[in-house]
Amino acid sequence: MLISAKDPSQHEFIGNIAEEGLEAKINIENIKAGVIASEDSNIIDSFPSISNDELNSMQTFTWENGIYRLLKKELKTHIIF
Repeated sequence: MLISAKDPSQHEFIGNIAEEGLEAKINIENIKAGVIASEDSNIIDSFPSISNDELNSMQTFTWENGIYRLLKKELKTHIIF
């Protein structure tokens, strides 16, 4: 997932530019994130875990507990989430 913030101070992210053009925006209050690691189409690990072929509840990041931290980390290391 690429985190594409337009204006983090306004909780504003890039919206659907295919439908709304370059000015597309969306305001969000949280992001849910998880990770699935696979090799040769086989899942080898995940966070959160998988139960009954379904990914369990993902971690919720709010502006207060982590979205700014995720954005800062992406800018520093160029990691794409």
